[in-house]
Amino acid sequence: MIGTWLARTVVQKGWRFLSSVLRLPMFVPHIAAAYLFWLLFTGTNGIGWFEANERNYVTVILTYIWKETPFVFLMMLGTYEQLNRGYVEMAKTLQLSPFDQFKHGELPFLMKPLLDSAWILIAFISFAYEVPALLGVTYPKLIGVLAYERLSTGLYLEATEPYAVALVWTCLVGIGVFLSYVLTASIRRRIERGVRR
Repeated sequence: MIGTWLARTVVQKGWRFLSSVLRLPMFVPHIAAAYLFWLLFTGTNGIGWFEANERNYVTVILTYIWKETPFVFLMMLGTYEQLNRGYVEMAKTLQLSPFDQFKHGELPFLMKPLLDSAWILIAFISFAYEVPALLGVTYPKLIGVLAYERLSTGLYLEATEPYAVALVWTCLVGIGVFLSYVLTASIRRRIERGVRR
């Protein structure tokens, strides 16, 4: 939502400088971002609002928001730059509310990149290691941390469980991607033909 709103704002307002600033977190590795947030919120020099390794994973969530918002922003920026503004202008002519203008004039074109971004982030974050390993709690561990620890023991019996979980989760994500593709196929075909109901 944040990345989409920022892409919409940058295109509508023409704020190219903001577009350049929003790309900066893309150049910071995830482990460096986690360490920056650890320094920011903990220790004697930190803000002290949250502690790293607290049970609600606030610092983990904030780190991922800071890192992944530019990714979604870039995914949506291209869509907004190519968006046909005629549908929005038509919605304004019909005196629809701002929400209805967005719903009918923009949202159908955003569905595919939004779903693509969502599934990429779900697949990446669910098995990510660096950020939850540094900022997350020791128990309960997130899947990526637990899988890495089980796989790095060198014991076959310890390694079978992470492989099974990874296989099941990969199948679930694959099914979700397929369902998203099927459910949005008619919208995509209408957009490609330039026809809207």
